[in-house]
Amino acid sequence: MTRENSSTITLLIMLTVLLQVVLVFADTKDAPHRAVTAFAKCYFQLDPRMETLVCNKIAGDAEDNAIVAYLREAEHHARERGFEPSFLKKTLYDIRTVTLQSDSQKATVHITAEMKRGINPVFAYVGKIFFLGNTYHLDRTVDVVFEGGKWKVCSGFFDLADLG
Repeated sequence: MTRENSSTITLLIMLTVLLQVVLVFADTKDAPHRAVTAFAKCYFQLDPRMETLVCNKIAGDAEDNAIVAYLREAEHHARERGFEPSFLKKTLYDIRTVTLQSDSQKATVHITAEMKRGINPVFAYVGKIFFLGNTYHLDRTVDVVFEGGKWKVCSGFFDLADLG
């Protein structure tokens, strides 16, 4: 191999590594559609960490908190049907988002996805692979606001019909 070829290969490797670093940082940038996707995953998994992904209007305070009320209602609904609350968990697949409107402080995002019962991760994946269980469809338009340096969901969820 000549010196010129090895220099070219070295240059290509360095450019590839640099491009990869740039793409990784670009992929981690906060955006409205990422906030909606992250929230939807937490919401349907009944994960209390979704509290960090909602705007102050929904988060409220300790007594008036939509998330705590929703999780409490989910537990009540599951126990009423004779199940553990984990039975209501759903795992999202084929998530697609479209930002319909956006400015620096608010955005409207449309999200669609397929869902399967996600009692545990293995159950949901096996169900998807072998076409077991019901498939639920998610089709929502969500309002997102920029608060505290992050995009946060402000409407479009907390429907008791989601517990079915």
